[in-house]
Amino acid sequence: MEKNGVTAANYEHNVDPFLLGKTLVCQGQGTAMVCCVGTNSRSGMAEEKLQTEEDQTPLQQKLESIANSLAKVGAACAVLAFILGSIKIVITNVSKGSWEGATG
Repeated sequence: MEKNGVTAANYEHNVDPFLLGKTLVCQGQGTAMVCCVGTNSRSGMAEEKLQTEEDQTPLQQKLESIANSLAKVGAACAVLAFILGSIKIVITNVSKGSWEGATG
């Protein structure tokens, strides 16, 4: 859409010199002054009004449930691996007699 600056000659024709956010300039040159940004701009206000919390779809709920289950299984495996590794170290040290000097 072609834009023109507001002058005394075209003021009464209700000229709209404003550019909206994310506007692409195809050709020409110009000077712009930023009047507002973010949620204070027209596109920001519209985006804020359209922003709603979306409920999860059944697929997303199922995937989240599976991910939580996998996380619990992974944590249980990590704890089990730590316990078994600790037991192996204790058994190895006791069988070599390396604990005898420390105990007495």
